[in-house]
Amino acid sequence: MLQRVRVAAVLMLCVLMSASALAAEKANGPEKKEPSKKKAPPKAKTYTVEVEPLRIDITLGGVFEAKRMAEVSRAPEAWKQMKVVWAAEPGTTVKKGDVLVKLDTEDLGRTIKDIEAGRALGDLAWKRAGEELRMLEKVTKEGLAKAKLARKRAEEDFAHFKKGVAPFRPKYAAVDAKWTDLWLETVLTEHDELKKMYEADDLVESTEGLVLKRQELRVEWEKIGHEKDTKFTIPWRTKVQFPRTMEDQKKKLRDAAIALEKATAGLTLGLEKKKLELAKLKYDRARAAEHLAKLQADRKTMTILAPAGGVVYYGKCVRGQWKSVDKAAARLREGGQLAAYNVFMTIVGKRGIFVRAGAAEQHLRDLRKGKDAQITPTGYPDGKLKGKIESITIQPGGPERYTVRFAVPGRRQILPGMTCSVRLIAYQKKKAITVPAGAVFAEPDDPDSRYVYMQAVEDKEPKKRPVTVGRTKNGQLEITKGLAKGDVILLKKPAK
Repeated sequence: MLQRVRVAAVLMLCVLMSASALAAEKANGPEKKEPSKKKAPPKAKTYTVEVEPLRIDITLGGVFEAKRMAEVSRAPEAWKQMKVVWAAEPGTTVKKGDVLVKLDTEDLGRTIKDIEAGRALGDLAWKRAGEELRMLEKVTKEGLAKAKLARKRAEEDFAHFKKGVAPFRPKYAAVDAKWTDLWLETVLTEHDELKKMYEADDLVESTEGLVLKRQELRVEWEKIGHEKDTKFTIPWRTKVQFPRTMEDQKKKLRDAAIALEKATAGLTLGLEKKKLELAKLKYDRARAAEHLAKLQADRKTMTILAPAGGVVYYGKCVRGQWKSVDKAAARLREGGQLAAYNVFMTIVGKRGIFVRAGAAEQHLRDLRKGKDAQITPTGYPDGKLKGKIESITIQPGGPERYTVRFAVPGRRQILPGMTCSVRLIAYQKKKAITVPAGAVFAEPDDPDSRYVYMQAVEDKEPKKRPVTVGRTKNGQLEITKGLAKGDVILLKKPAK
């Protein structure tokens, strides 16, 4: 009951207070709000210029190399097989002329013997070919002379036949016809005379009949011969035999000319072929002798000697790196095969060492001959060495086109092939002005122009100031002209 009374009293009090507030608002009017103040812009970040030392170092990776290195390879004249029997171990100290590698000479010696044995047969073949050529030259000469003589005689015979025989053949044929007629006439006359004598009884009885019969048979025989000669023999001689004889003479002349041409071609080509065969034998003989001489020279080099004194290294040094050491070791084991003209071993001199390092293009301007350097061997970091740049070599291609060679004092524990780091002072200035690189700007249309914004003074706008820049280190840009110690610059461009 008491609690309810308290709640009612609180509610009544709240109502009275609200009514009092409304009455006061009506009497005094609406409440006036005070105007809000503008927020001040954030303060620009600045940088105060200081003077401090500036030093820029270059660190290059390098490798130690010996000044004196003698590469060992074999350039055989003819024998390419190089089977290793024995090879000096890497790290062995040798003197000039010491044995480095022994190669197997068994197959080479057998080949040399085979060639020497074959030379006797080659010499015999050479002599025989020479004699055959000599005889063939005689035969060729005689054969050509015989063929020329045969043609000459054929020409003479044809000329004689053409001038001394052919013109008289028709005349002989005419005389033959007359002679035939005359002979028949003679026989007939004789027959008539005998018959008259028989009829006049001038002959003895026992013989006259026989003689007359024989003459009659002769007349009959001659008539047949006359008919034969007139109709066949004389016309055949004139129309057939004589033209055939003329053609035979012409053919004989042609055959003699062909025989001469054939003899000239055949004998001459045969002789030329024999000469070429002899020349080939001579060439082969010389080549065989040359090959034998090369093999004999190769046999002398099958024991490979040290070209200089020093330490034996396997493989070849290329820009300070020992390339193909494992391959060289595999080839130099017993039974391994060496490759001709391939460097499989290097004799490294014990005295004189230098460092070869590769430099990037951006370092080129800071490198010059005679510049000092500090060299730290990788295996002996506490044994720092002093060096100087001896030379700078520019070579085309490759990631490091610039090779820097450093002269260093010798150290016994430093061996060729060991690596190192080379540190050089590229740039040093005791009193340098540097500012953050982001606080230096360039004009859009003139990238080479550089400027900074100076801090505003007495509520004025920041002003641009041109500057000349130098080197950069760790995001700091050297200002060589335009700023002084104590100047305050903006780190960012001011808002417009």
